[in-house]
Parts: sequence; C-alpha cells; structure tokens
Amino acid sequence: MKKILLSLGVGLCTVLALSSTALAMAGMYTAKYVDGSNVIIMADNVHNTQADVPVTYNLRVYDLDGKPIYFGNVQMDVVHKNKTFQQINLRRTKNEDAVTKLTFPSKGTFILKVRFMDNDKQIAKGEFPIVVGDSPNQSWFVKIASWQ
Repeated sequence: MKKILLSLGVGLCTVLALSSTALAMAGMYTAKYVDGSNVIIMADNVHNTQADVPVTYNLRVYDLDGKPIYFGNVQMDVVHKNKTFQQINLRRTKNEDAVTKLTFPSKGTFILKVRFMDNDKQIAKGEFPIVVGDSPNQSWFVKIASWQ
C-alpha cells in the first residue's frame, strides 16, 4: 500500500510538472480528475472564468506513473442546468493532448464531461465543473434591469 501511495504521489507531481509547461500561455491553471488508474489533467489560461470571454482548455491523460496514455480523440459535452449545451469532438495533437477554446454565454456552473477515446473504446472519462462569473462587458444598468 505504501508503495502504491508513493507511486501515486510521484506520478501526480510528474503530471503537474509536465502539464504546466505543455502549452505556452500567459498563465496555466490545472484541474485533475482520477478515473481508476488514469489521471486526467485539464489546464486553462484564465484564473476566473467569465461569460463572453474565450478560454482555451488543454486536456491530457496519464497513468498513475505519470506516463501519457495514447488516445485518438476526446468527446466533450458542455452541460448547463442538466442540459447538454454543446458537444465537441477533439482530435489528439502531436503534443499528446487535445485543445479547444470555449466561450460561455452566461453566468453559472457548467460541467465539462470528457471522454478519451481510442476508436470506439473509452480509455478514460472525467467531469470538470466550471464556475462562470459575470461578463466583463455587462454594464451595471443591465444588471439592475435584469434583477428579479
């Protein structure tokens, strides 16, 4: 058990170190999801997600030792209030990741449901809640007029 926990700790540190240098952006913020023996890393380029502001997401999958796992594509569902808002199919890049840019239309909590696939076989899946704040373009008058 001690060996497994040590291996998991080393693997996660490796994954976090690798993912933070994977894409040249002004800032990288990561979230991880453990799916059995797989670790899914999602990195984005903003600290606070806001409506109407595009956000780039970088997705990778590793084993518990920190080694990248091969996948062909990622199927992503963007869910808001239990309804699928958008479905996206992302291809694997030469950098062993999948990248997409999303713009959320409104304030609220959105769930990114991702499935790493190799042909029709699911390799790993994960869910990432995204809390979206007000749009920076929304004026104080619009906020007051829409107050209920």
